[in-house]
Amino acid sequence: MKLRSVGVNIRQGLVGLWRNRTMSLASITSLSATLIILGIVLLLIINTNYIASHIQDEFDDVKIFLKDGLSIVQVEAIGEEILGYDEVVDLTYISKTQALENFKEDWGDEASLLEGLESDNPLPDSFILHLKTLRNVEPTVAKIEQIDGIEEVNFFSDVIEKVLN
Repeated sequence: MKLRSVGVNIRQGLVGLWRNRTMSLASITSLSATLIILGIVLLLIINTNYIASHIQDEFDDVKIFLKDGLSIVQVEAIGEEILGYDEVVDLTYISKTQALENFKEDWGDEASLLEGLESDNPLPDSFILHLKTLRNVEPTVAKIEQIDGIEEVNFFSDVIEKVLN
């Protein structure tokens, strides 16, 4: 009995669609247009969130450049002091030679232009700092700049501010 009623309902539905062709076509068209617009908006939102997340991951590093001539003990002391701040999640030390190697990797095929720098490396020792949240970057950078042995602190404050907005 149920299988028979399903068949009858399908036939009656098709007859109704055929009798009201214009209204059926209008409703199918409007429903399709709504779904397409909804899909486009959803794709835009997902891509915007992905781009914002990617930019935040790319620019959330604070680069701390150390003065030349610091001993290993001084560098470790600076690192321990920075790690003592509540906002700090991770701190990575990059030596002069490692910075030059990273620089060569970034240049790719043009790395041969940097061959003369190996004997007299102008790149400083540095730290890469990761913070819990980007909202506290200004006061943390101000504290770090006061530490003896820090030459410069670089971060992309304008980019960070735009991403957060």
